[in-house]
Amino acid sequence: MLRKLNEGQSEALAEFQRTMELSMTTWSEDAREKAQRIVNGALEASKRVMAQNAEAAAAEFGKVLERKVGEMEVRLNAAREERSSTLVVVSIASGLALVVAVVGLFI
Repeated sequence: MLRKLNEGQSEALAEFQRTMELSMTTWSEDAREKAQRIVNGALEASKRVMAQNAEAAAAEFGKVLERKVGEMEVRLNAAREERSSTLVVVSIASGLALVVAVVGLFI
């Protein structure tokens, strides 16, 4: 009778062990799936943030580039005006020198 009781307990213990192993396998697979979903979600969120940052950086670069081009246009126009006024002054000076030379010939 003790032997049968012992065998029954051993069998019950073996069945319990199989049940626990099956539960552990199921839990392990479930945990792996959840971890995979978390990793995939984090990856997607990271991609979205990177895309937003790239768009923001490109927009900012465009603004800086536009501002710098504007500054260069202002400098170029100022240089043209300066060159134009210098040309006028040189032309007037040349004309006066010519007048003085012509007057000097007749005096």
